[in-house]
Amino acid sequence: MMADIDFADGDLQAGMARLSEAKLAGQDDAETVSRSIKVLSLNRLWREALAAVEHIQEPLRNDPRVREAAGGFYRARGCHGHAIDSYGSRAGLSSEARSARRRSSVLSGGPFEAVRRCVSSWEESKLLTRLREGMHSSAQLDTVPGMTVGEVFWIKAMIDSAMYEWWRRYEVSLAISRWLMRLLPMAVLPVWLVLFAVAKMAAFISGSGGMAGGSFVGAIVALGGAVLLTRLFVRSDLTPRLGIVLSLHGLYILCAVTVGLEIGAAIAYDRDLLPSSGWSAWIVLGLISLPAVFMSMMICGMVITFVEWRGTIRVIRNNCQFILSNLLLFILTGLQSPGRCRDLAQRQKWAEDLEWAAKRVRDDLLPSTFLEQVGTGEWLRRRVAGWVEAFHQMQREVVTPVPGGQHKLESVIRHQIQCLTTGNLGALAWRQPSPKAPRRSSFWRTVTAVLRTILVAALPLLAVLVLQSGFVTWDSSSSS
Repeated sequence: MMADIDFADGDLQAGMARLSEAKLAGQDDAETVSRSIKVLSLNRLWREALAAVEHIQEPLRNDPRVREAAGGFYRARGCHGHAIDSYGSRAGLSSEARSARRRSSVLSGGPFEAVRRCVSSWEESKLLTRLREGMHSSAQLDTVPGMTVGEVFWIKAMIDSAMYEWWRRYEVSLAISRWLMRLLPMAVLPVWLVLFAVAKMAAFISGSGGMAGGSFVGAIVALGGAVLLTRLFVRSDLTPRLGIVLSLHGLYILCAVTVGLEIGAAIAYDRDLLPSSGWSAWIVLGLISLPAVFMSMMICGMVITFVEWRGTIRVIRNNCQFILSNLLLFILTGLQSPGRCRDLAQRQKWAEDLEWAAKRVRDDLLPSTFLEQVGTGEWLRRRVAGWVEAFHQMQREVVTPVPGGQHKLESVIRHQIQCLTTGNLGALAWRQPSPKAPRRSSFWRTVTAVLRTILVAALPLLAVLVLQSGFVTWDSSSSS
């Protein structure tokens, strides 16, 4: 196909024209349709590929080549429910397509049709609708000087595909987080097993209901209180509800407090200060276990958030130029709206967006792993610092505009977009970085350092002392 040559040369617009000419000339057979879908998908023209899949003529939909191309497109976009529908039956598919169909089947609910329908509905509303619409702010690319029509077409396609990847990653992470929050009550089983094992080995409680029933009551109390605390502090998407962000320092403090409470409870049991018989003993055991269960939930939440963030960062680094360009296009579109431009709250939001963009330039445009491997790493770090300062200058001009300054700001933004999208990073706006202020030691940083030292150095000793005290108690009770 002549379109392959145009796409290989990077002329996406000419390639699209070739595909349209082939379709108008009547070359609309199964081979041409399947090849067109694959070529469009390979060249990141995902919106056009989606339109081609959705407008396949009915007589061609059952052809194995067309089914493979359509199913492969949906699978590559993370829409496994639609992929299964497009693959259809296994008959006629190649071995590779059958393997891909099997993986998509597992990821979309397996044999459960109701689950697959829910997955397909979620893909349609959260992913494919957004892919069809594209990024409206990309229309501002026509006002960026120094770019040809073909370059603008290519950049729009890159921005659409980059933002789709980012959005898909966000929506998948959000869906996983919400399901985990809904499944929190199922954690009663491991909590019950732990409490049952502890109570049976230590034999310090002989409450009503037996070991199994009593420890189950304690598990319900512990998990119920932990779930209530989690719902109080964390939303369904694992973001903080009351503005309290559990940082690594906060995790150290939470671990230290939890360990202190549990050690105090062990000492109280050793001195017979807490009930050890009746239903109240199991309830008290559940309340004592509540801090440990809550801390475990927070740690699991932080681990899940970290894993999801690593995946998001990978997407940002792979598409950093176009994600930053889309953000600048969004700000440029807002600056040209008189109503939004006069809104101070909106300008503050743009300033926050520019701060986020500055962080991405510093951390992801040229990652530290790359800078450490090249001999010009130090020079490039100085360039990156100047680029970050240029974004901070735009931030200052957005928040504190002066008469006649908006036209200059828009010109700078267009220049940044042109440099980012065309890869001319050497022409990015650069300013001398501000001298770094000396880092002051805060109170909480000092507290965190002390607690970390205590956890690392003193925790093993405390554990030995508690275990020794427990063994002495068991020995005396068995001898009596």
